[in-house]
Amino acid sequence: MTRFRDREDAGRRIAAELKAFAAVRSIRAEGPKKIVLAAPVASPGTGRAMEAEVDRVVVLHQPADLLAIGLWYDDFTQVSDDAVLRLLDRARHEQARAAPAGV
Repeated sequence: MTRFRDREDAGRRIAAELKAFAAVRSIRAEGPKKIVLAAPVASPGTGRAMEAEVDRVVVLHQPADLLAIGLWYDDFTQVSDDAVLRLLDRARHEQARAAPAGV
């Protein structure tokens, strides 16, 4: 059974799981050959739930006593959506520059 440190932590965990499900469904709509969901840490329940949504789940650590995701990181500072979009855009540009001509 999953335990939560407090209601706020439970809300964050539920929100994170819902974001993962939404992201996977959005990616699936793009028609990829395969979807692999990888995370450094997740509850065993989340890992099992995601197995039905993706082709493969890779979680490095699934502690039974997870309590709160943030407790497993030295720095769990939240990243803004804008920052993530900038990083993804930069990665796309770098990948395009590295691709051989005509590909």
